Amino acid sequence: MILPRLFLPHLWLRPLVIVVLILGMFFRFVNVDRKVFWHDEVHTALRISGYDTPQTKAQIFTGQVIDIAAIQKFQKINPDKNVVNTIISLATDDPHHPPLYYVLTRIWAQLFGDSVASLRIPSVIISLLVLPLAYWFCWELFHSSLVAWFAISFFAISPFQVIYAQEAREYSLWIVMVLLVNIAFLRANRLNNISSWVVYSLSLTASYYTAIFAIPVAIGQGIYTLIQNKFNPNRNILNHFIAGLISVLLFSPWLWVIIKYKDIIDKGNAWRNSRPFVWISMIQLWGLNISTNFADISLDINHFSNYIFPLVFTLFLAYSIYFLIRNTEQKIWLLLIILLISPVVYVIIPDIIMGTVISSVSRYFIPWYTAIPIIFAYVISQKIIQNGVENQRLYQTVFLGIITSSIISCAVASQSDAWWNKGYLGSSISLGAKIVNQSIKPLVIADLNQANFGDAIALSHRVNSQTKFQLITSPEMLTIPPGFSNIFLYNPADNLINKIKAKYGDQSIKTFEGTALLELDPPSGLMVK
Repeated sequence: MILPRLFLPHLWLRPLVIVVLILGMFFRFVNVDRKVFWHDEVHTALRISGYDTPQTKAQIFTGQVIDIAAIQKFQKINPDKNVVNTIISLATDDPHHPPLYYVLTRIWAQLFGDSVASLRIPSVIISLLVLPLAYWFCWELFHSSLVAWFAISFFAISPFQVIYAQEAREYSLWIVMVLLVNIAFLRANRLNNISSWVVYSLSLTASYYTAIFAIPVAIGQGIYTLIQNKFNPNRNILNHFIAGLISVLLFSPWLWVIIKYKDIIDKGNAWRNSRPFVWISMIQLWGLNISTNFADISLDINHFSNYIFPLVFTLFLAYSIYFLIRNTEQKIWLLLIILLISPVVYVIIPDIIMGTVISSVSRYFIPWYTAIPIIFAYVISQKIIQNGVENQRLYQTVFLGIITSSIISCAVASQSDAWWNKGYLGSSISLGAKIVNQSIKPLVIADLNQANFGDAIALSHRVNSQTKFQLITSPEMLTIPPGFSNIFLYNPADNLINKIKAKYGDQSIKTFEGTALLELDPPSGLMVK
């Protein structure tokens, strides 16, 4: 058996890698409790609590004035519910999110608590597992400790890896699974014995139960096996087929859930048609999915860095792919190319054909965020050990430049309440809560417009305890009670706004820049005297 060597072959690299690893761990933990607990994380807490969406809506969207505790009840562990309730809640509400991450986090919350910070710690810990797995994958692929150390340096301090390490969602686990499946796949191909294929089959199954889009990656590995064996039937192909079939059979219970509740999945993905497919904007976003691995300093999509970095890193990736193909065997470069092609097949091409915008969301590009740091690590490491002092210095500078931009990016993001991964919803909640918290006795009114179910609960995580909520399902339910210092509306539907304006006048609603929060200026009889 070939074991990875853990020594650092270049002395100058050793202290740098140690510093980068320490910084990577620091940025994963720093301010983990301060980040906005946004819409998607609210649904994580809801699943872990064991409640489902209809139950929650029925109990809090009643039109009655309620306090924060009444809302937070559905974000806390319920001793009368268990892991089975978590799985049922996912199956009936969010079947496109398989249960592995949520089961693990439910168990964690039972042991260590269900605070915002506690719910995020599993993602932090899981993201740290990426580092040894990245090393192992590089060793299996290249048999080079130098490539492996460069790779874990990139993974440790990657802005993308760090921001998703601080989110109570399954994406860090998906990165782990992409690496684990590829490690198991390479070992199974190298050893080609029953135990190695069993491990591969089980790792495939775990990846399916983590993310549905793990399936295209598995299909890509099947294509890889056929190409490597020149489509000639043999024991290797047979073993791969059997391992893949077993993994599908083990995943079949959740496949049944997906088929049964397909209408719920379609409803949950309705946002993909929320805006038109614009080529220039989409190309920029695809480029950002390359560059945010290494550089991410501004939330403003129109900031110059969000044009320069995608261009620079896309060009370097193009050259790196060329260098990789020219200097490695097909069995090496093909596996990494398949990881790059996977998101193109399952999100970019469907978007182009149907005019949807799923590929505008970075988390669907996890295979890119796994493969690109490894490709860069290979190219830079090989350039540094090549003959020629100037060439070595150039790529040492490139490596240091990438590490520096990553550190700066992580430092900037660490001080923000809501980074781009939480979208407008996150920054809107952050700013809205700050405005509400300036009030003495505020009331927040929210209906079920768009994402308001999750957003109203998310807002309850950040406002002060004296804040009251009035949650409604239709404008007809609204009767504004007296006795509040300020009355706010959060992202109200047009029909609710029209009703309020009809009763209190066109000038009765005040808007705030950068947030979906509005303020109502009703007659003084409704206010605290």
